[in-house]
Amino acid sequence: MARGMNKSKLLMMPLIVAILIAVFSTSMLAEEDTIEGLEEKIEDITQEEKMILEDLFIKAQEIEELERQRNKTAEEIEDMKKDIKSLEKLIERETSNYDEKLNILEQVLVSYQRMGPSSFIDIILSADSITNLLERINILRDLAKNSEKLLTSIEELKDRLIAQKEKLDDKLSALKEKEESLKNTIAREEEKKLELEERLASLNEDREYYQERLNAMMAMIHELKDMMKLLTGEFINIIQNEKLPENSIEFFISEDGIGGKISENVFNDIINGNPNMPETLFHFYADRVEMEIPDKNLLLIGRFVVIDGHLLEFQVEEGKFYDMVLTRETIDEFFREGNISLDLSGLLGNNTIKKIETLEGFVQMIVDLT
Repeated sequence: MARGMNKSKLLMMPLIVAILIAVFSTSMLAEEDTIEGLEEKIEDITQEEKMILEDLFIKAQEIEELERQRNKTAEEIEDMKKDIKSLEKLIERETSNYDEKLNILEQVLVSYQRMGPSSFIDIILSADSITNLLERINILRDLAKNSEKLLTSIEELKDRLIAQKEKLDDKLSALKEKEESLKNTIAREEEKKLELEERLASLNEDREYYQERLNAMMAMIHELKDMMKLLTGEFINIIQNEKLPENSIEFFISEDGIGGKISENVFNDIINGNPNMPETLFHFYADRVEMEIPDKNLLLIGRFVVIDGHLLEFQVEEGKFYDMVLTRETIDEFFREGNISLDLSGLLGNNTIKKIETLEGFVQMIVDLT
C-alpha cells in the first residue's frame, strides 16, 4: 500500500513541477507585459492627455522631494538630540568636578585662615638647621603653588562650563528651528498631496486612467535613479578603458593655445563602447550639451565643466522624461552621489585642460602644456 502511494507521488512530481514553471513563467511575462504595456500607453497619449499627466507628474515629484526632506530633517533632529544628550552628560560631569574642586579650595582656605600668618612664620623660625629651614620653605612654597594650580584649574573648569552651556543653548535653539522646519515640510507635503488628490478627483471617470500612468512613471523614475548611479560609476574611466580610434581627435592651434576637437559621433562611439551601459547619446550645441538615453525616453540638458584640470563633468540643468519636465529636485536625486564625469588624465598626461567649449556637433578643449 505504502509502495503504491510512493509511486503515485513520484508520478505526480513532474506534473507539479510543470505547473509551478508555468505559473512563474506566466507571472514573469505578465509583469514584463505590464511594464512594456504601460510604457506604450505613455508614449501613445494625446497632447491634451500629456499636459494633464505632466501636471500630475510634477506634483508627484514635488511630493517625493518633500518626503525626502522630511526624512532627512527627522534624521538630523534625532542626531541633534543625541548630541544634546551627550553634551548634557558632559556638563553634568564637569559641574560635579567643578563643585568638588571648589570644595577642596574652600577647605584649604579655611585651614589657612585657622593657622593665620603667624603660624607660617613660626614654621620657618622653628627650624633647627639650614637644611631644615630650606625644607620648610619648600613645603610652604609647594602649598602655595598647589593652591595656585587649584585656583587655575577651577577657573579653567568654569570657562569650559560656560562655553559648553552656550553650546548647549545654541544646539537647543537649532533643534527648535529644525523641528519647526520639519513641521513646515510636513504641512507642505500634506498640502501637495491634497492638491494631487483634488486634481485626480477632478478627472472623474478618467482618474484610474491617469493614476495608472502616473504610478508607472514614478516607478520608472525610481529605476532611473539606480541606472544613473550605474552610469556615473561607469563613465569616469571610459576614456581610460576604451582605445581611441585613429584621427578621433582633431588638433589645432589658436590664439588661446593648443587644442583638440572631438566630433559628436566619435564621442558617442567611445561612450557606447562600454557594454555595461545602455545606449547613451550626446548632442553638442553652442549653448548646451544634451544627453539622451533613447530606450528610457530620458533627455538631460546641461554643460561640460572642467574640474581639477582633467575631469570633464556634465552638469545637468534641466531634464525631460517622456518629454515631460523633471523637477530640479528629481535631477539632483539622480546625481546625489556625484555628477557624470570623464577622467581625461590618461590622454592629458601632465597637461591640463585650460578651457572647454561646445560647438554644433563638436566639443573642443584648449590644453595648458606643462
